[in-house]
Amino acid sequence: MTPIDELPMVASSEPTAAPRAIAMAAAAVLLFGVVLRLLGMFSLELWSDEARWCEHLLTGTGAWFRPIGYMWLTRQLLEIDINEPLLRSLSTVAGLAQLPLVYVVLRNVVQRPLVAVVGTWLLAIHPVAVAMSKEFKPYAVEAMLHSALVAFALLYLRNKSPRWLAAVLTTAVVAPFFAWTVVFAYPGLFVVV
Repeated sequence: MTPIDELPMVASSEPTAAPRAIAMAAAAVLLFGVVLRLLGMFSLELWSDEARWCEHLLTGTGAWFRPIGYMWLTRQLLEIDINEPLLRSLSTVAGLAQLPLVYVVLRNVVQRPLVAVVGTWLLAIHPVAVAMSKEFKPYAVEAMLHSALVAFALLYLRNKSPRWLAAVLTTAVVAPFFAWTVVFAYPGLFVVV
């Protein structure tokens, strides 16, 4: 028996708020998080370090101190058009994707659905999480990939579905190209999977 087997997974015998009210609250929290991440997105100017990295990216000069997958994919996006929102789009998409992933994680590890909604709310309004979604920096992508690994692992442990195992393994293989820090999650991840 692994420690994860001892966690209270979703089901609870205690009375909880009506499922419809929880679903509506979760949807409202996710929508609010999306609004915060998109608010002002198209009027931001680049910080000096972001502009410098953009220049390195466009000219092919400088050392690659950022994850190569993140920089390569951003370079491909800049082939479409060179503008600030497109430059930051990977971080924005990652920040948006992290919200439902965190909700999935919390629904799988806490007994009360309302706690999952509140936890997701905390991420939705967190100023650093919102700011990371609007910057040409890989931090939002890193946070999203960590959340994805945990969410997929919990879904696999709950359902024992090969589909979720494939999602865990695919994410584990692809993630280091976008987030170097994800390798620190591997020991714990592979102990429970």
